Amino acid sequence: MKMKAVVLDAFGDVSNFHLQEVPIPTPKQNEVRIRVKAASFNPVDCKIRKGSYGGDCPLIIGADCSGIIDELGPGVTQFSIGDEVYGMPFGQCSNGSYAEYLCIPVQFIAKKPKHLSFEEASSLPLVSLTAYRAMIATHALEKKGPIFIAGAGGGVGSIAVQLAKHFHGGPIYTIAGSEESADFLMKTLKCKSDHIVLYKGLTLEDLQNKILAVNGGNLFGACFDFVGKEMKQLCIALAAHSGHVASILPEDPNSGTPAWIQAGGLCFRKNLSFHSIFVGAESFSGATSSWKIYQDHLSAITKLLDEKVLHSPILKNIGSLGVETVQEAHRLLESGRVKGKLVMQVS
Repeated sequence: MKMKAVVLDAFGDVSNFHLQEVPIPTPKQNEVRIRVKAASFNPVDCKIRKGSYGGDCPLIIGADCSGIIDELGPGVTQFSIGDEVYGMPFGQCSNGSYAEYLCIPVQFIAKKPKHLSFEEASSLPLVSLTAYRAMIATHALEKKGPIFIAGAGGGVGSIAVQLAKHFHGGPIYTIAGSEESADFLMKTLKCKSDHIVLYKGLTLEDLQNKILAVNGGNLFGACFDFVGKEMKQLCIALAAHSGHVASILPEDPNSGTPAWIQAGGLCFRKNLSFHSIFVGAESFSGATSSWKIYQDHLSAITKLLDEKVLHSPILKNIGSLGVETVQEAHRLLESGRVKGKLVMQVS
């Protein structure tokens, strides 16, 4: 039997996506097959498309999905055919979510909260698992006092703000590139207007000084970088002595010696704890036994969703499974102007 899928024929630009009919996968030991109802898009999709994660083409990408289980692999007892689930097909899966079906190990899925639509559920796995690692699993929120978040308006950032409000409760400071973005942060995430600094036209040093000024001249116990590059430098500069910095973005290999190992680097001079966050770590290079971390974290996230502590990001539904939909999603992601998450209906 065949399924429709948007297949990447070669690494490169969005013109390499084509709609094809490919064999429907069969679940292996401890896997389930999901009939995908909705999928969402992440910046990492663009990196995979360009070949940053290696592998071979043709390739079906897509790291978030929700749907209905229609077949169980050997050894699966905790799920049943007909269960509505959501999960992260990132690394360990038959194929990504730009397809009508996929098979995935049970550690990477959970039952969908009943009050969420399939589109809402599909927007959550990768960003919520990433934010949970950065905020909760690192124990960064145990730092007292104000915290700083770079990239609060994105998919990961919007979940991180909610986690910080629930588990930390202290003031949250962030930045915005425009009045429109600041308005989004205030209305959608309830960030305080006097805790948002507009950065357009400012040098990195001027931005740092302005952020410190609104925080009474004080550094931050914990800083979270969900943007990368200059924002990582900013977070390191804003972190207090013995503070914590978490970043979800790797940097270019040619960007020079990492600041945290330079003799005069701020990480060393300020005794900072720097935590690199890669949500696919165990999925891509860990032993099967290490995959339990996804099950544990997704279970905790599902509980927070059920309790209405967490809510899905703001969604933009850009269409149904097809080449034009996928190409548009990638163009929007690469523009850097997406707030919340982009989703598509699959079946």
